[in-house]
Amino acid sequence: MKLKRPFVLFFITTAAILVALVDADTRKAETSIPICSLEALSSPSHLPAKHVAALPTLGQTSSFSLLPNGNLSAVADGRHLQCILQLETCVNCLLSVQYATPRGFLSDLDSKLISKCDETPSSNEPCFNLEFLEPKSDQNGVRRLLDYYTRTSIWDFPGRSTLNSTTSAITIRLFMKNVILKQKLMNYLDALFPFKITVFENIEVLTGSSRPTEQESAIGFIQSPRFPDAYPRNIQKNFTIVNRNPKGFVRLVFDDFHMHFQSEMRILDSDFTELFNSRSDYRRPPALSSKADRLFVIFASHDFSQLIGFRAKYEFVDDKEWPEQPTYIDCDRHFESHGGVVSMTNYDELVHTHIDCVFLVGKFPSMSSTFDHIYLKVEEFHMQGYGMKLEVHDGMTSTSERLLFLMDAQSRSQLALKQPTTGYSSSDHTMPAFYVRLRGYLTSTSGLSIVYSQFYRWSTALCPGNGEFHCENARCIKTTLRCDTINHCGDGSDEVCSVSDDIYEHSNDNEIAGIITVVIGACLLLLLILLLLAILTRVYRNKLVFRLRREVSQLQRTPPTETDITTGPSMQTVGDRRFYVLPENQISVIEAPPTYDDALKHPSVLTGYPTPAYANPSYAQSPTEDTPTSSQAQEGPPTYTSRAQPTPSSAPPPATARRKRQQKPVERPPADTTEASSSPRPQDDSPESSEAAKDSESWV
Repeated sequence: MKLKRPFVLFFITTAAILVALVDADTRKAETSIPICSLEALSSPSHLPAKHVAALPTLGQTSSFSLLPNGNLSAVADGRHLQCILQLETCVNCLLSVQYATPRGFLSDLDSKLISKCDETPSSNEPCFNLEFLEPKSDQNGVRRLLDYYTRTSIWDFPGRSTLNSTTSAITIRLFMKNVILKQKLMNYLDALFPFKITVFENIEVLTGSSRPTEQESAIGFIQSPRFPDAYPRNIQKNFTIVNRNPKGFVRLVFDDFHMHFQSEMRILDSDFTELFNSRSDYRRPPALSSKADRLFVIFASHDFSQLIGFRAKYEFVDDKEWPEQPTYIDCDRHFESHGGVVSMTNYDELVHTHIDCVFLVGKFPSMSSTFDHIYLKVEEFHMQGYGMKLEVHDGMTSTSERLLFLMDAQSRSQLALKQPTTGYSSSDHTMPAFYVRLRGYLTSTSGLSIVYSQFYRWSTALCPGNGEFHCENARCIKTTLRCDTINHCGDGSDEVCSVSDDIYEHSNDNEIAGIITVVIGACLLLLLILLLLAILTRVYRNKLVFRLRREVSQLQRTPPTETDITTGPSMQTVGDRRFYVLPENQISVIEAPPTYDDALKHPSVLTGYPTPAYANPSYAQSPTEDTPTSSQAQEGPPTYTSRAQPTPSSAPPPATARRKRQQKPVERPPADTTEASSSPRPQDDSPESSEAAKDSESWV
């Protein structure tokens, strides 16, 4: 017993010392920091009192009171207080705030009335508000009160008691007045203060397996803080992705990657081998697979920030082989110009590989803010390959709204049905952009054409800027996009061009080639015309011959009718005269010319005519006396006195001799004789004059 007593006393003494040390460490860890300093009590009520505090190291907790020593009696007189406290901790640390919820002390109506401090600053009603603000990514700490990323009040979520920050710095803002007028509010303040803030390491451990359960999934995502907004400065975040199957593996594919080149990302394998480092290879990390059951991703922003950040998809698998793993070759591009075409014409090294290409079409706020819209339309998508997929998102990230998803080759008619006729227009005016992703096994780089252009709307007929073209759909684009055979306006109005002659380069070879082309074309046209004329002529002649043959055959088969005989012209003879007689509806009598026989009956010329007539010696004798004598042959024309004398009977007049000679062989039909005898003849005393008159009538 005596031996046991000293041992018991030693044990009790040691335990007391340990408890005292633990209490001392606890009191040291839970140091109390006032939100409002003593200077806040003496400063004007409309000016906030500001001060800065540094929190303890990793894993420690700090208490925050309203005033030094937790004294609330200083505000019992209804004094107005405005206090701001800025807290900072290590770069790889975050802050967790634990506070009492107001729901156990105040009703929802009272909470709404008490929290209206900013809306009713001149009111004397009791008011209290406690806010936690996080700085913007482009600010190193809180320099101005309005420069904050998030602004969370304890009244926003009355049932929540914990708030975790996204960065290593946080600002506490307190406002209160006339709190003594409401006892419920005083009771809540006694329970609220002091509240606690704990510093913890910015590490995220993600576990799972290839067989998903209700609590765990086989697929998950990691992303930069505040994604898709800009990540904070001076922050470090570690991701540990662990497959619960010790023989399993982890695959990692980045959907988004847009970091500042001075920021850093490292990816480590299960054996801590570095697989990727953005400092040495600034690009979107390739698709990676672990050697064992885990991967490590370490992100450090340093003193820089950038829009978007990163986002990656991880997957737990049991097989190490990855047949569809995208190639290591980088094919991502960022199109920031005022217009152009997205294609794969310059990626021949990607043929016969699995590709995963991300195209960002748009601009960042650092560029000109005049062109606040982006036009985009898929004009062609019939790429050769297996499992080709094309997706278009309205925004700069993969989490933006998806507008279009295409699988395998698409015809133009199919594309017209799956997207608007006028294409897509970005909805975000501050940062207009499109996220385009192409995946699959590629066998040919042709078959992809995506047209895009930056524009802004302008209602008048002319754009205000220099070098700008006004489309018919009230869009203004750059003039350099006109007349390039690409529809950048969306309605085709930029391709309606009047081409001038001076834009072409003339040469002798071109002129000769043009002349030869014109000559050959003219010859071919002439030959074609001649061929057509020959064909038409042959057809017309065949038709004409056929028609004539048909008419002749009809006439041969049909005898002439009495009507045809009476309606046609006829010839009638009256004495020695013949006349054309037309039908009654065309009454007309035309004397026919004399026949040859009538012409031979022409009488001799009368001697009384002033112009002498000459006798033809060949007709002056009878047929037996055709050969004239020498005296007759040499005899000249008779004198005027001899012509006045009567002609002797031995030499009859030439006309009479010709008539007597021709009357012998001529035999007239009886009808003509009857008509001649019955026709009246003029009476004359001399036989010569009567004979001459008869011959004269025969000519008439």
